[in-house]
Amino acid sequence: MAVEHSLEDRIRIKADVEDALSNGRPVVALESTIIAHGMPYPENLATARKLESIVRTNGAVPATVAVLGGFLRIGLEEDELALLATEGHKMAKVSRRDLAAVISSGSNGATTVAGTIIACELSGIKVFATGGIGGVHRGAERTFDESADLVELSRSSVCVVSAGAKSILDIPKTLERLETLGVSVVTLSADEFPAFYMRKSGSKSPRIAESEAEIARILSASRGLSLASGTLVAVPIPERFEAEAVKLNQAIGKAISEAEQNGIVGAEITPFVLSKVVQYTGGEALATNRRLVENNAAVAARIAAEYCDCGSTTRANHGKLLTRDGIVVIGATVLDIYTQPEDTQNGLMLGTSNPGTVRTSFGGVARNVAAALGAISQLPVDLITAIGDDLIGSEAVSSLKHIGLPTRNVIRKPGFRTATYVAVHGQEGDMHVAVIDTSLYDSSPFFSVLRDGSVLRDSRYAIVDANLQVAELKLVAEHCLHYGVELMYEPTSVPKSTRIVTTGCLNAVSWMFPNEAEVVEMATAAAGRRVRSPHEGAEVLLDMGVSRVVITRGSRGADLCRKAEPRITHFPAVKVERVVNTTGAGDVLAAGVVHAIATGRSDIDAMKFATQVASKSLLSHEAAPKSILSKL
Repeated sequence: MAVEHSLEDRIRIKADVEDALSNGRPVVALESTIIAHGMPYPENLATARKLESIVRTNGAVPATVAVLGGFLRIGLEEDELALLATEGHKMAKVSRRDLAAVISSGSNGATTVAGTIIACELSGIKVFATGGIGGVHRGAERTFDESADLVELSRSSVCVVSAGAKSILDIPKTLERLETLGVSVVTLSADEFPAFYMRKSGSKSPRIAESEAEIARILSASRGLSLASGTLVAVPIPERFEAEAVKLNQAIGKAISEAEQNGIVGAEITPFVLSKVVQYTGGEALATNRRLVENNAAVAARIAAEYCDCGSTTRANHGKLLTRDGIVVIGATVLDIYTQPEDTQNGLMLGTSNPGTVRTSFGGVARNVAAALGAISQLPVDLITAIGDDLIGSEAVSSLKHIGLPTRNVIRKPGFRTATYVAVHGQEGDMHVAVIDTSLYDSSPFFSVLRDGSVLRDSRYAIVDANLQVAELKLVAEHCLHYGVELMYEPTSVPKSTRIVTTGCLNAVSWMFPNEAEVVEMATAAAGRRVRSPHEGAEVLLDMGVSRVVITRGSRGADLCRKAEPRITHFPAVKVERVVNTTGAGDVLAAGVVHAIATGRSDIDAMKFATQVASKSLLSHEAAPKSILSKL
């Protein structure tokens, strides 16, 4: 039976690129055709390395794009850059028309400007640096030869930074087509559109910007207006590197004539003509090419940094790969039985009945998170949970339907009891002691559902609690890495918290929400030594690959610990008039963070929102009270 894969299944984002995108730091994409087909070895490899270094020096993370082994790779390792440099001449040039075929065949390919724009749009990268874009070829009135770069620019919201259009093209016609397609064209600090090797083309620039900051403001305004077209930033080559115009134009004319005589058309024209220009100029054009693309990379990095400062916080703000709205929550549903003796000041009377109040409701970490999300968020929420083949299980399903959560992924396990939790609370709603029966989850009820990853493929976020067994958690983590799903982890309890550590997949976790005891326990297991404090524990987990650790501290609020500055931010608890129940506050806090991040808020703003939401859960006997949360 044939297995269908979406393009998203075949995308791999390098860890540092993924981290930068998730945390709102600047990223600059780089194409790979210039490595594979634009320069000879070893100059191409040296240039690829230097471009990435220039991007980093100017404050951004580089993401060179290529298709390798049938995967669209966004960000390459050193050995992959070397492969492109040495074997790239054998690889296909990958534009929109080629992408699916090269990926489905498991082949390698170097992305063109158009192919790289698609990768940017899918992953949420806003700025892309190249040498020069393709455009309308000379003689197009006879051949209709026009680069796919122009149409791709009109389809995306990406900013492409180049030295204008390649000088072998018909630049006036290229600018006319860009105008027709609705692409914004801005030249940096010059009134004339550049011609790749030369600072001037003879064509007036449609718009001039005097700085990278001004360009960033244009991009920010474009995003705010939801304009679905790209921006071309033309950067004239520094004057000291400009090629001599007469010599270069003679070389271009000779190369184009030779291409016509040899019947070279389509995608082969540009590399043929450029190679001949290099040959006819004695290598001068190649050196100029390197310098202009290095200059473009620096400008692109500065634009990306300025753009982040304009309010582009996370990749959730843009990127078709992340327009998947689904949130999947995986873990326990539990019947919660809360008891509260009437006289708690004198302590519990052991060995006899204590008069008091008994209340029942359905909870469980995963169910509480899903219920809270269903109340506060308009995004689709799916709950994957398990129940026993008993009356409590049937009531659990009915309760999910009552609050509007889907039940298609509720797993019923014959011969098992639905998980049940019994707690004794004091007058302030704090828990004194509790007993829980979760033997159902010891049977690994989720494994068969999670095995092929289909339940995660179309989600943007996954929240999982530690009631899953280690093998199940490992499956979730691996699928989240594979599909680019942001993973949140709820440790559930001190004994269960270390299960995620045992998987060896801490690097898959974007957010985790331990209390003080749980963070110390997890960090101790991860470090192989005794960790003394919650903040030390958070540092250990961050060093192990976790992106953010939220330490919940009960009435003392919560601490957000992360790699970015400030590394630790304290959020005081929101005071309420009367605390009724604290059991679900941490779960509601996690739901608030997920909702806020999914709707484009920064980490700090997400935590501010989440602490407000969590405070509302303290007012009800229910862990995630829909009647209260839905009013937010």
